[in-house]
Amino acid sequence: YSATESNILKVVGTITDAENLLKLQIENLNSFKLEDLSVQITSLNGQVFTHQDLAPTGEADIVTVPLIELPAGIYFVSLFSKSVLLDTEKFIMMK
Repeated sequence: YSATESNILKVVGTITDAENLLKLQIENLNSFKLEDLSVQITSLNGQVFTHQDLAPTGEADIVTVPLIELPAGIYFVSLFSKSVLLDTEKFIMMK
């Protein structure tokens, strides 16, 4: 899995059991239609979890993705606008 060269996506903070939310900072979020954006989460072994429910947080350029069913491990989160890959970042889910 190769990360893209763009720096549109950034994982913010850490993921805790209490929230199970992945916070993502998306550069120039207001230049995208939120309904066009989706994220794909992929484990190191290639298992794919797709979420299309990005929720605005009220903070500038920050959205959240619920991760309730995700076991502990290392994952990649990829941001898509429609079907075009914009960026990929790595994150760790701790339990």
